[in-house]
Amino acid sequence: MRKEIQKDSKEWHIFREIWDFYQNFAIPEDNDQYWDDMVKAMKDIEIKYGNDPLADRMALGVAEALNVIAKGEK
Repeated sequence: MRKEIQKDSKEWHIFREIWDFYQNFAIPEDNDQYWDDMVKAMKDIEIKYGNDPLADRMALGVAEALNVIAKGEK
């Protein structure tokens, strides 16, 4: 069933935050600082949204996808 996500709702903010998270890390770099910064950003999202499963899993999904891209896997 379709749900209208209202602007400024918690879900709206989660999607915006995940979009920003993706944009900040969209081009994987082969250095520890990149990955450390990504882990910190994920933890910040986790703390900000109180372990919300939507926020946590979306951030993890983006991080996993970027890891696959970085390794050149399909």
